[in-house]
Amino acid sequence: MTVGSVASGMDVEGVAFSATVTPPGSTKELVLGGAGVRGLMIEGKFVTFTAIGVYIEKSIVPHLALKWKDSTAEDLGNRVDFYMDIVTCPYEKFTRVTLILPLSGAQYSEKVSEGCKAAWEAAGIYGEAEAKAIEQFKDIFQDQNFPPCSSILFTISPTRLVIAFSKDGSIPEKAAAVIENRIMAEGVLASIIGKSGVSPPAKASIADRVSKLYFPELDHCFATVLNGVELEGIAFPPTVRPPGGTKDLVLGGAGVRQLPIQGKVITFTTIGVYIDSAIVPYLANKWRGKTIEELNDSSDFFMDIVTCEYEKFTRVTMILPLTGIQYSEKVTEGCKAAWEAAGIYGKAEAEAIEEFKQAFKDQNFPPGSSILFTISPTGLAIAFSEDCSIPEKGRAVIKSRVLAQGVLASIIGKHGVSPAARASLAARLSQVWTATD
Repeated sequence: MTVGSVASGMDVEGVAFSATVTPPGSTKELVLGGAGVRGLMIEGKFVTFTAIGVYIEKSIVPHLALKWKDSTAEDLGNRVDFYMDIVTCPYEKFTRVTLILPLSGAQYSEKVSEGCKAAWEAAGIYGEAEAKAIEQFKDIFQDQNFPPCSSILFTISPTRLVIAFSKDGSIPEKAAAVIENRIMAEGVLASIIGKSGVSPPAKASIADRVSKLYFPELDHCFATVLNGVELEGIAFPPTVRPPGGTKDLVLGGAGVRQLPIQGKVITFTTIGVYIDSAIVPYLANKWRGKTIEELNDSSDFFMDIVTCEYEKFTRVTMILPLTGIQYSEKVTEGCKAAWEAAGIYGKAEAEAIEEFKQAFKDQNFPPGSSILFTISPTGLAIAFSEDCSIPEKGRAVIKSRVLAQGVLASIIGKHGVSPAARASLAARLSQVWTATD
């Protein structure tokens, strides 16, 4: 399943809006974000002028999820910034405006450009380029007339507005005109779904479908790809809630830590790296489209995971026995060397290392026992388990962001101890992005 595969069409005032559409001159298939009417109360009656469908590129869904996934449809419907995130995001959108009542091109273009100009003047962004774009817009519509069932088609891209016309609900292969002005493109869409947008029903429909259809579908994509893993007989479940946490994290990847000893490869630990699901769309802004090999070879990719402002969790489960002193010495030795090389090792970092060693001083880890780290923007939480279970409370908290990141970097960073965990993260996240494209 990919995002948009459960998209359904809608019927508005007898006008059918298909589940997907490929805009004129485009190669991308967009999904129906929502649809609704534009109407006005006239002499006590609601008169419907147009039916409007708003289509979105599939990549918009994980982009919106980064900020809005936990919001209800009602919450989204009341947030102007939700709709403006759709308007301004760097992905393709498409609107089909189908006439219920007849309208001249001059009437339509005057109304749209009037609203755009007022909004731009209020925002202090109306200048010569915008005035020129409005004149272009009016000229394109000047000789047009739109009888009932005819359609006006807009493709909104990050750089321009593409305009096409249709005598019915069909999509022509070629556009009628292009206006190379991003603000004009965004202005036309904002005139429909922005703060003073002409179609509150279309806005409500978008909020409802994104919240109830596309966000759950995105979660399903994550669950399908980011499933559980078993390594060396040790199971890592697809989700986990860290000790004292309130949110489930998903399994980003898992791998072993191995070393060659006397001609044999010895496995010491298995390691699972869990991530906040919001990390997936966060990373997509920069890394979607890269191959698994490119991700795996990029230290920057893994450091973006290490340093991002979202919670991470690692479970290190023993295959061979290890003392707490042995483990803490190895980890802190690597952290200190990395910090000294980066010129960031000081008193605070030295104190954090001592706290880390103290937390492990009296510990012993037989096979099957686990060390648990929760990496947050404020510090490192440490817990221990006699098996693979997650205790309700942690053992220690070290309020050092640098140490928290250092511990995770010691696993998946440039010189991380588990190349297998790195490779697993790269492969699984790449597969999620493929599923959500």
